[in-house]
Amino acid sequence: MHLTLTSNIQYEQMAALFDLILCAFLVFDSTKEREESSRRFVALLYFVTIANAAEIMAVIVCSPDLRLPLTLKMLVMSVDYFFNALVAYLFFNYTLASTKANNTFITTLASFNRVVLALEFFLLLSNLFLNNTFFFDDKMVLRHGPYYLPVAFLAPVYFTLISFILFVKYYRKMQARRSVAIFLAFLLNFCGMMLQAYFHGSLLVALPFASLGIYVLYFTIESPDYRQLANTLNDLSVAKRETEEASNAKDAFMTQITHEIRTPMNSIMGLTDMVLQEMDGQDSLPPNKFSKVHQYVHNISNSSHQLIYILDNIQNFIISTDHADGSSYAPAGEAPLQASSADDLQAPNASFLLVDDNEMNLFVAKKLLAKTGAKVTTCDGGLECLRALTEETFDLIFLDYMMPDMDGIEVMDRSRKLVGNKNADTPYIMVTANTVPGMEERAMESGFAGYISKPVDWEQIYNTLLTHLPADKSIHQATDGEFRIQRASDAVAPMELFDTSVGMEYCMNDSEFYREALNVFAEEHEDKAASIRSFREDGNWKLFSVRVHGLKSTARTIGAMQLSTKAKEMEDMGHVLTDTPEDADSLAYVDANLQALLDLYDKTVAAIPQLKL
Repeated sequence: MHLTLTSNIQYEQMAALFDLILCAFLVFDSTKEREESSRRFVALLYFVTIANAAEIMAVIVCSPDLRLPLTLKMLVMSVDYFFNALVAYLFFNYTLASTKANNTFITTLASFNRVVLALEFFLLLSNLFLNNTFFFDDKMVLRHGPYYLPVAFLAPVYFTLISFILFVKYYRKMQARRSVAIFLAFLLNFCGMMLQAYFHGSLLVALPFASLGIYVLYFTIESPDYRQLANTLNDLSVAKRETEEASNAKDAFMTQITHEIRTPMNSIMGLTDMVLQEMDGQDSLPPNKFSKVHQYVHNISNSSHQLIYILDNIQNFIISTDHADGSSYAPAGEAPLQASSADDLQAPNASFLLVDDNEMNLFVAKKLLAKTGAKVTTCDGGLECLRALTEETFDLIFLDYMMPDMDGIEVMDRSRKLVGNKNADTPYIMVTANTVPGMEERAMESGFAGYISKPVDWEQIYNTLLTHLPADKSIHQATDGEFRIQRASDAVAPMELFDTSVGMEYCMNDSEFYREALNVFAEEHEDKAASIRSFREDGNWKLFSVRVHGLKSTARTIGAMQLSTKAKEMEDMGHVLTDTPEDADSLAYVDANLQALLDLYDKTVAAIPQLKL
């Protein structure tokens, strides 16, 4: 290799200039917090710049035409070779940081590379005394020693190739933009080294090609604007993950709190319903006292149902995104046959297994099931349930979901593998206070045949028995010759639409008076609904307001609070349109919500026969 002052170093000069410009950009980059890969990039850029400057200095200082001390020439040339290897080593470190890999293989590889770089430094240092890598002859011409090839060529090539191997192994873990940029940088580095070997030093291109790779990395993935965008996207990802974790924690909290509230409410509601059933037809108390006690217990029962309804609304509002509009009133699906008394269904030949860890829950549910005349066996946990399954055959198994030893799904899964299980084909009914959205679907997917939410009441028990109890195990004692079949449009939970305590208060706490008011409200339904629709079509906003005002008042009188509230909102719009018929916002509101009001009117009337007074 013969270097002179006229050697072709234009590429080196341009590369060094461009590198200095990038360095200036980084100086003015105010981003303080960078990822490990970005910090490695900064180091790579700085040392590529220094390496370019060192190579230009080597060309000048080591020229035979320039008479300088031999020691200085050897030292400058050694620095040049070392920085060439160091740049390749730093490119490996940058690739490693970009993969974010961390395992035994990576640790071993990184340690070995440091040994290779240290060996490069040792050989260059020893060359100052032994001339075993390169030296200058008497004419100051650079000559190669036995270790020249490993030091000047193989070490940089090794670091570059090992970077590529690392990239191939882990590129799937990188973003597509980053993997493409690193691959292009590798190609430029490798091509520069191959061309440098081909020209034998007559043309200096290795470091200029490395500088091109630096430019590719900077303007694709390491510029401040891109890093800021990447950090923003990362922050959004972290925020999304934290939001999901918070949502999961909220769901878990709601599941626990509803379970804890529903457990005592199950007992209160069950016991009051049983008291009311026991009191029907009994008049051992004086008439004036009996009616009051009966009404007190009835009010306790109504208040309990109202509390459960409020709890469900709070839970759905917090958890279910589908409940945001607050306009869903009817439960999905067809309503099964309804009955008003346990005497409507008897099952003296049936046998039920009831599993719950709460003693009061067992007591209430057993009392309700026993009304049918069936045999009811109880267990207070999953292990006891599994033992009972091997001892007796049951027609239905009512299984609590949340128990200390194992949950209901786990009990059912274990029962399928249980040796000696006499109930392999017996339907399981999930009984749970965990009423978060999707719980019923999860139960069905897990293999449960039915689902009952706590507090358990007779209607849920009745519907479950009617659906799942074998026909030969039940006796139907129909009232008035037949059961009443509800239409799907009528399938509205009365307690969702009525606050009977309000209605009873308006009716002087007289249940007969309240029932008469309900009947009158139902009889007027068709005419009032038709007149409301007619006044809207005619644009008679004054009479429209009068009619919905009347609906608001009568609905409140019978405790139909949702209907009263919606009618009040429509009345307000009617007053605005009475004064300003062209008011676009009010007109749009009426047209968008009138049908919902009338539908709610229909559903409220349809639910009246289901009210328990």
